[in-house]
Amino acid sequence: MDYTLFIKNKFLNQSVNNFAQSFDKVDYNGFEKMVSKNTVLGMGKVAVKVCRNSVKSVFDSVDGIPVHLKNETNSVVRKDGYVDRDEMYQLIKDSYETVYGKKISKDELSKMSVREAIDLVMKSYNK
Repeated sequence: MDYTLFIKNKFLNQSVNNFAQSFDKVDYNGFEKMVSKNTVLGMGKVAVKVCRNSVKSVFDSVDGIPVHLKNETNSVVRKDGYVDRDEMYQLIKDSYETVYGKKISKDELSKMSVREAIDLVMKSYNK
C-alpha cells in the first residue's frame, strides 16, 4: 500500500535537514503524535494503532542504533527509550550504504527529502 496517500505532502517534501531542525529526540508516544499530526484524516493514528507492535519494534530497533560520531571507529549506543537526531541520521546513512553500497555525503543527506529517506529505509529493511 502506498503510504504517501496518507501523509501530508508538506511533511514528505521537506528536506531531511529541515525536519532535523525541528526534531531533537522523541519517545514512542511522541512518535505517535508526530505521525498523527502529519497525516490526513487521522489515518496515521489508525495505522499506528493497527500496526502498533510492528511500529514499536522498528522504533525500538532505531533506539540504540550504533551512532558513528566524528571518529568513524568509535560508536555510541543510546538505548534510552528515545530516538534522537543522531540515531535518525545514522539510520539513513546505514540504509543508504545497504541499498547503494557506498557512503552518503553530508550534503546529499541534508538535501534528501523526507519521502526519499523513508523510501530508502524501507528498501534497506526489505533487503
